[in-house]
Amino acid sequence: MTVVITPNQLAARDNRAPSPAVKMDGSQFEWRMFYDSNRLVADCETTEDALGILITGYAALSAEDKLQARINLAETVQLKARTMIASRITPETAEKLKDWEWEVLTSAGDSYGWGLGEGTLGTIENDEVIDFWFSDLPLVLVTTSYAPHTEIPRPISKEGDYEEVKNLIWLRPEYELDFLRSLSRIGYIAFGTAQNVVN
Repeated sequence: MTVVITPNQLAARDNRAPSPAVKMDGSQFEWRMFYDSNRLVADCETTEDALGILITGYAALSAEDKLQARINLAETVQLKARTMIASRITPETAEKLKDWEWEVLTSAGDSYGWGLGEGTLGTIENDEVIDFWFSDLPLVLVTTSYAPHTEIPRPISKEGDYEEVKNLIWLRPEYELDFLRSLSRIGYIAFGTAQNVVN
């Protein structure tokens, strides 16, 4: 594992992050990650190195176990994000939510089966009925809980069936780079190349 970890200068007067670390040959590391509530900065050579900071013992795991470890972390982050989103719902917004929307927002794990509020959450009574999410409140989901990884159809945003939309936030543990980028999008970490990542 090739990683340099530096404390972030949160209290610095100019609020600048430490300069990217350099390797012995003077070149920069490929990736930079801010983590631990933005307190630490890791300069890493590989995505495996970055995940090794977030998941104890990650480098020693088999490919199958690495995927499961990423899924486990995705589910942990999902729960934290959903709890935070629910805690910030104002009484005015809560009043506008339909009962089934509230149930989907506050359900544990990955939601499915609500249809347009006519289904039963957690069951597929008609597998041709796609779940649409019309609320502006973001719903955080893990891709591996849905097709093609399971038989559950993926919900679709009111914005359309696009990879990234505002009201459906997908955590993508299938591949290391996609997973790190999805964790960065949700704000769990800040991750990118050494040249473009900001805290």
